[in-house]
Order: sequence, then C-alpha cells, then structure tokens
Amino acid sequence: MVLAVASCGGGEDPEAGGGCSPIEARFQTAWNTVLGAKCIACHTAQGVAKHSKLRLTPASQTGWESANLEMLRELARYQVDGDSVLLVKPTLRVPHSGGQVIAPGSAEEAALVALVEGLESGGCTTVAPAGADTAYFAEIELLDAAMTYRRAAIVLAGRVPTSEELALLDEGGDEALPGLIDTLLAEPAFVDRVAEVWNDKLLTNKYDRGHDAVNLLSKEDYPQRKWWEAEGVDAAEKALADRHTNHAVAREPLELIAHVVRNDLPFTDVVTADYTVVNPYSARVFGIAVETGAGDAAPREGAASFTDPADPTEWRAAKIPGVPHAGVLTSPMVLNRFPTTDTNRNRARARLVWNLFLATDVMRVAERPIDPTGIADHNPTLFNASCTVCHELIDPIAGTFAAWDATGRFRPPAEGWYPDMRPPGFGAEAVPFGEESRGLQWLGQRLGADPRFALAAVRTAFTLLTGQPVLEVPTEEERVALGEVGAAARSRAATAQTAELTAVAEAFVADGLRFKSAVRRLVLSPWFRARDARPGLAAERLRELGDVGSGRLLTPEELDRKITSAVGVAWTRGWDERHALRDPETYALFYGGIDSDTVTRRLTSPNGLMAAVQERMANEVACRATARDFLYGEGARVLFPHVEPTFEPLDINGFVIPEAEARIRDNLRHLALRLLGERLADGDPDLEALFELFVDVWLTGRDAVIADEEDEWLPWECQAKNDPLTGEELPEGQRIDRDRSYTVRAWSAVLSAILSDFRFLTE
Repeated sequence: MVLAVASCGGGEDPEAGGGCSPIEARFQTAWNTVLGAKCIACHTAQGVAKHSKLRLTPASQTGWESANLEMLRELARYQVDGDSVLLVKPTLRVPHSGGQVIAPGSAEEAALVALVEGLESGGCTTVAPAGADTAYFAEIELLDAAMTYRRAAIVLAGRVPTSEELALLDEGGDEALPGLIDTLLAEPAFVDRVAEVWNDKLLTNKYDRGHDAVNLLSKEDYPQRKWWEAEGVDAAEKALADRHTNHAVAREPLELIAHVVRNDLPFTDVVTADYTVVNPYSARVFGIAVETGAGDAAPREGAASFTDPADPTEWRAAKIPGVPHAGVLTSPMVLNRFPTTDTNRNRARARLVWNLFLATDVMRVAERPIDPTGIADHNPTLFNASCTVCHELIDPIAGTFAAWDATGRFRPPAEGWYPDMRPPGFGAEAVPFGEESRGLQWLGQRLGADPRFALAAVRTAFTLLTGQPVLEVPTEEERVALGEVGAAARSRAATAQTAELTAVAEAFVADGLRFKSAVRRLVLSPWFRARDARPGLAAERLRELGDVGSGRLLTPEELDRKITSAVGVAWTRGWDERHALRDPETYALFYGGIDSDTVTRRLTSPNGLMAAVQERMANEVACRATARDFLYGEGARVLFPHVEPTFEPLDINGFVIPEAEARIRDNLRHLALRLLGERLADGDPDLEALFELFVDVWLTGRDAVIADEEDEWLPWECQAKNDPLTGEELPEGQRIDRDRSYTVRAWSAVLSAILSDFRFLTE
C-alpha cells in the first residue's frame, strides 16, 4: 500500500527536518516490533482477546494498515493516570490478561510511545489507496520487455521465446508484453505448472504409483475401482487401464485445479465446485458411465462424454453419485493425504484450509511460549486462553469435515460432532442445524467469499512465478535470530511485498477471480521483473532488497522443460527414455526435487551433489545434442544455424579464415541468446571466452587426431545415426559418427560450458 503523507501536526514538514515523523512510519516501526510481532497473537477478530477494544487486522487482509490506524487512533485516547492504555497494559502497569508483553524502557515500548504521540498529534495520517509501493523499488533495475518475457516463458510455459516473439518485443516494448503473456497462459504447459505447484502443497502425487490411489478407495463405495479386472475386458484394454487408471485417480484433485485454470473459471471453484474431473479410466472407477461425444456443457451426475474413450488426456467435469462435492475439499486423495484420528479430530485438515485458502499459518498466530503449569482446565482447547488462541480458529473448520472419515469416505456420524469442541462453522458463524453432512459445501462458499481467499490464491501465483515463499513479518523468535537490523529489513520487505500482493488480490477479485489474471499482473510487477540493485547502496538497504526479483535455481521439472525447449533434446536415462530430472529413481531427488511421500520439501540452494548432477547433465546433453543438430538442414537447426562441421577458424598453417571465424562468432552469439538470454556484442568478455574455449578444444583435439593420439570416431552416445524427425536409421554416408576435424567435439564443449552456466540453471 502507498502511504501518502499529507502534512504533519503543526504544519511541520518531515523533509525539512521539522521534527515530525510520518504516522505511517511510526506505525510500521510499532507493527514490526510489537503489534504485528506480539500483540496480534491474541488481539484479532478470532483471537483470545477478540472482545477487547484492541482488535488488529492481520497484514494478510486488504486495507489492513488503514484499518489498524483508524482503530489505534480511537484507542489511544483511552488513558490510565494520564498515559494511553496502549502503553500501560502491555507493560503491566495495569492488569493485562496476556501478562507483560514488553519491558519498560525497551525498544518495543519506545516504538509504542512514538506511535501514541503521533496518533495524539493528529498529523500525517492520510492513507492513499492500496497499491505497490513504488518508492520501495526506486533503486531497483528492472528487466526490459524481452528479458521479462523470456523469464516468464521459461517459468510459465517451459520454453524459450521464439524469434517472432522477440521481434514483437523489440518493436513494441512493454506494450507488447500483456498480449504475449496471455499466449503463454493459454499453453498446456502453464496448466501443468499450476498443477505442479499445487502438488507441492497437497502432495497427492504420493499415490501416483502402482495401484496406490485405487487401493485407497473403498470397495463398498466404489465396487468398480478395479473395473479392468472384470470378465469381458480384453487384454489390450486391461493393459491400458492398468497403466492409466491409478494415475488418473491420483491426479484427481490436481486435475480439478487445472480444469478451473484452463477454462478460466472463477478460482473459487477449487473449494466450491459441485463436481470433480475424470478421464475415461477414472470415470469407471467412480461409477460414472463413459459415453462417446463432444463433451458436456455442464457436469452431469453419473455420466460423462469423451471424444475418445481411450484417451487418458481427456478430462471432463462430472458428479460422482452420492457425493456432496466441494472442490478439492472432498477429494478422496486430499482427505487421505491429510487424514484424521480420534484425537486430532480433523484439526490437521482445518490447518490445511487456513494455510492454503485463507493465507494464514495458524501455528504463527500464537507463536509464543506456553506455561504448561498454567493449563489445568478440564478442556483447555475450549477454555484456556493459551490454547483457544489457535483452537478458536481451527476447531470450527475441523467440525465441517465431520461427515468425512479418516480414509476420505463420506460417512456422516449418527451421533453428531464432538460436544466438547466448538460447533462446526467458520469464525462466529455455525453450520445451520441439519446441514452438518454438507458442512464442506457450506464452508467452501464462505471460503470463496472471504477476502483472504483471493490473497491466498495470489500468494500461490507468486510462488509459482518466483519459487519463493511469501515474506512474513518475523516472529519474536525470528527477530532474535535475525538481529535488530536483519529483522527490521525483513519487516520492511514483508510490508512492501504484502502491499503488492494485496493490490494484485483486489484486481484479481475485480477480474472475476480468474487465476490467469493474477499471474499476468504479477509478471508485470517489480517483484518479478527486478534484475539488480543500483550500485552504491548501503548494506542495510541491500539486505532489505535481497528477496526482490525472481532469480532462483530452477526446479528439476522446470530445468527439464528448459533443456528440452532450448536445446531440442531431453536429458533421458534408461531404456525407456525416462526424463532424468523427473524420475525419482535417477536424478529428480538428487537435484532437490520431491517424491510427495518421504521427501516433501524442495531444496532451493545447490549443494555438492546437485553441482555434480548439473555437470553430468551439461556433458551428456551436449554430447547427444551437437551432432544431432547438425543433421538438420541449416534453416531448421536449433543450436548451430550459422556453421557447418567443416568450419574451422584457422587453416593448417595457423592463419585466420575470416569468414569461418565470423560465422563461428555469430553462432556463439546465437547460443548465448537462445540458452542464456544474453545479447553479446563484439568484444564482450563472454563472447571472447566462448571463442577461446572453442579454438582451444578444437586445436588440441585436431592435433591429437592427426597424431593418432585420439580416435576420429565420436563416442557412441554422441553419434547421430538416426533421422531426428522420423527416428529411422540413416544410411552410412548421412550419419555423423566421425569427427576428424574435431569441430563437433569443440562445439559440444562450448555447449556443455553454457549448459553448466548458472545463468542457464537459474531463472
């Protein structure tokens, strides 16, 4: 949010050194040190102190700063012995149910004193509409249109820009960006990326192996769960079903989210949809009749139409008979991945709802030491203030899951919900009597209408683009670990980021909650486009800006897509050509990926093992791609459009061949632009380094071949013996399996160097 300073009390100008500090600055200091770090644990609309006059609006909600300032200005007028109640209660000069929160004479008290003085003076309190704090980015250099689009294309669609797209950006600049971004958002790879990010949260891909997903389903509820084992199903259909059915069932919640995004439906459907999605194989599992047709205009109960009933990539919305759908909330995969017990009573599921759909980590809400000797109540989760601060949030939502058992079966309990817990509901509102079995449908509607739902979706979009978690104002424990300077920098960065995401969330709502619109706005924001900080900034300011920008190590899946698009070949391992960076049995886990089972958190900083994977990838991909690319005609080559294997920079006497050298440099520029997004001018150090590498490898290798110290035959893995388009084996004379001049291996060395460059491995 942009906080506009109107004027200071008494007409003093803060820029002129008149001694008046803007109230917004004072509020931010008090928020970062006390209000948002300590007081908010209890003093919210749902907290244990919800009935007090101090009720803080969390930073995750739209308009939080202006709402808090208005409330604090009113509360600051209440005094005890001449001092504001805002000062005497937290220092325990008067009784305070939360005990002493800050010590007299501390920096926290000084921040509150400054805030109260500013509130009492009545100055500097004008708040402008929500939006990005442009001043925060004043010292940041942004990517130009071409580089912004390149980064977006790789992250969103898993590909490098085309030459036509780059030409449009060179001509149209920033004005051409929105339209081109929309083309990326319409590509299937974007929807795949969305599902990938949501699996990082739901982890339901755990069941995408063997028959794990199908076996989770009850035979009583789904008697056709292994329909392909029935008599009358031929061997070919059985083989296909055994291959595709479990995958389809495991992917059900992710494909529902993909369906919402792909079709530009309101994102609230993720929690409110009265349907799920199935393909021809999972439809039979769920008792949905498979019909041949163009697809249904609206989901039907018990039936779905498919253009090709054997195509596993066709997904259709449908209703499972007898199931009161509420988007992913009622997905059997999600309910199994986040099960419940007799003692947990759906609280883990409720925490998931708060985190994913309300942008709130309830474990941070009351992150403070608890004295176990002070918990002597018969039912502390209902009556003890140390427990209710969380349980007032969690337990009502937990109750809305009452009709779904530990294995995700719809089994409304005959005896009702636990009487020693808060009744099922959301906030202060309870599920209407008689509607308990439809509690999740009731909850989904309220989640979708809550302003925090939009912010939660925007936060997910932010992580999709940047690979970074959303910044939070540090807790007291984190402040100690960061130190005073580090905590202040983190708080300022979190405040600026929240302002940007809040502004995007407001526009997201205005756009009809279309997820693509939120992604488009974030791509155009400084948080995605930041390239570097201007030189000469103070260390404290650099620390504050450390999280700006999306430069990061690509995930295994993202790097796999980038390699395939930029180089023209995939990095594969094994007889079945599995992609090495996607396969947990090869390099996916070694490179920081997850298996959604025992490994559920990605590594974002490279280690020695990951560096070894990077080096191996660069060598193997370069080996496989170089000769293969030369098989294409000159106009169709991805990597080497400007050279032939016969082009050597020097003749046998060591004299420069000008035309060949010029063409080699042109191709080096092409590789740098395609693989790194760098435009290298004549004399650029990177261009010269690549040229020297090519010449050194070529000369050394050529001389070794002439002296019979090295074989002219390319290693078997590096030979190109099959037509790259048809896959058919080529005649002897058309293969590239020898390299007597050593140019193929020299180009392979250059390609390997670029593929192992941090600029290729990050984005």
